[in-house]
Amino acid sequence: MDKRIFITLIAIIVLIGAFIGMRFMLSDQCETPEVELEPAAPSTGQIVKFTCTNASENIAWDFGDGKSSSGKSTEHRFDTAGTYHVTINVNEKCSSVKEVIVRMPRKVETVKPSVIVPGAIHAGDDVTFTETTPGVTGWKWQVQPGTEKSEGPDFKLAFKNPGDYKIVVSIAGDFITGADTIPVKVLKAEYKPQPKKEANRRAAEQKRLADEKRKSDELSKKSSAAEKAAREAEFKERFMDIANLLHDNMKGEKASDDWQAIIAPQLCSSPVPMVQWHNSGGSDSIVRFSTFRRYMISNQYKVEKVDGIDKGSDNCVKRVRIVVTAN
Repeated sequence: MDKRIFITLIAIIVLIGAFIGMRFMLSDQCETPEVELEPAAPSTGQIVKFTCTNASENIAWDFGDGKSSSGKSTEHRFDTAGTYHVTINVNEKCSSVKEVIVRMPRKVETVKPSVIVPGAIHAGDDVTFTETTPGVTGWKWQVQPGTEKSEGPDFKLAFKNPGDYKIVVSIAGDFITGADTIPVKVLKAEYKPQPKKEANRRAAEQKRLADEKRKSDELSKKSSAAEKAAREAEFKERFMDIANLLHDNMKGEKASDDWQAIIAPQLCSSPVPMVQWHNSGGSDSIVRFSTFRRYMISNQYKVEKVDGIDKGSDNCVKRVRIVVTAN
């Protein structure tokens, strides 16, 4: 036989032997079984589903209470509370133990839902009802009359119209349940002016007030001007009357009193008030009021008219312009 052919045959035989050996070795090995159960925290009398997640054939179960089963998935019920060691065996070679704690079932409690109700509710307002009972995992809401429904701890809605409504709420949890009907009174919608309309209204109101103040100021100025003109006219008239009466002794006494009571209080204290006169004879003079009084008392002149009055900064009389004739 050719030497090369012989060597090739020997190599093939070695490879086949290695493959058979590996198959034999692997057949003696297995993966540790993994177990899932539902529910994870079972109660007595409750059906529990067991599943092997990494094997599917030749599976045997021992539930630790004297009962057994087989198959990739199986169901079992524990009648007594306690801790059980469930054994799973695959191909009678690989096994694992799952600890299962079984508790007595809790009694479901019926309670009245605890709902936070908004205060005064008006039509059109966005409002929220909130349920706060501990242990609740499910909520259902409904408004009557109406079609609004919701789930969750909050019920948000807006009542379109005023009137009497009912909020129906039901709650549920692992060990709790309950329901209630809450009466709700919805009031008429509150007036809420639009920002633009409100701004326009305020602007119009401010303009109206400004117009009224302007008119009032104008009337006040006119009134003040009229009062000032009337006071000046009265001063001119009284000044001329009193001045022309000073030359008569009897009338002069009263004129002197009137001078002190009417003319003197209106004269400026500083600078010294003066009288400027124009004599019909052609001469002009400026004298103090006291000098002018002496001229009038001595009957040297007679006042024909008062041309004008010059006022000081505090509205006092600082100068009187007159026309006189010599007696």
